[in-house]
Amino acid sequence: MTNPLRKTATLTLAVLVLMSAACTTIKPVYNIDDDSFAKQIKAGDRVRLTYLDNRSKEICVTGVSETEIRGTIHKNTLFQPQGAPVVADWKDIYAVETVKISAIKTAGAAVGVVVAIPFLALGAVLAGAGGG
Repeated sequence: MTNPLRKTATLTLAVLVLMSAACTTIKPVYNIDDDSFAKQIKAGDRVRLTYLDNRSKEICVTGVSETEIRGTIHKNTLFQPQGAPVVADWKDIYAVETVKISAIKTAGAAVGVVVAIPFLALGAVLAGAGGG
């Protein structure tokens, strides 16, 4: 027999995890060999750089030129802390993807979770009342 309080706590934790998730869109930027490539990215963008040796870094762009991209690490990694400076030559980059947080998708997910909370609570109460 399981404890209804434990079920309720588990459901609440699941809801909180869902609410904290933001919906992101990752869009590849093509034509890395094109001269206009650097103009597609601007300071303030968040991008994922994939190097020729398959390493990747997600950075917040601080500057872009025809020869390099500069920025800071977006999140702590095993080897670099958040905010660590990054300077990469375009010749060392295989692919670039822009990372954008979709406010509409995130808001929709949050509304869906909020609407689901009463149903989850009712299910927990009924599961506890049923003894199962």
